Amino acid sequence: MTQLRFEFKGAAVEHYEVVISRHEKKRVSARCTCSAARDGLQCKHRIGVLLGIGSGILGERKKDLATVASWVRESDFKKTLLDLDSNNGQRGARKPKHNLFKKWFTRAEHN
Repeated sequence: MTQLRFEFKGAAVEHYEVVISRHEKKRVSARCTCSAARDGLQCKHRIGVLLGIGSGILGERKKDLATVASWVRESDFKKTLLDLDSNNGQRGARKPKHNLFKKWFTRAEHN
């Protein structure tokens, strides 16, 4: 497994960390330490990095967005989406958001 880490300035003093992992068979997963992710929600930090949006990233890691984009393009988008969702627990309660993320991934696939 290969990982890339991105740091975001948080609303409080603490910074958030997004970890994007590339697993065997080109699967991609994403974790974040922000309160939304800890509460089981899809957070803007993970989705932003997966879509190649660099706003809010601290330091020199923005250059790694191109690597993440290549991982996402080569991955199984449905599997990636389900992995993100399974990391958040109760999938059924957030079905409308789930569909929105599916649309975002489809759009990213064609960029």
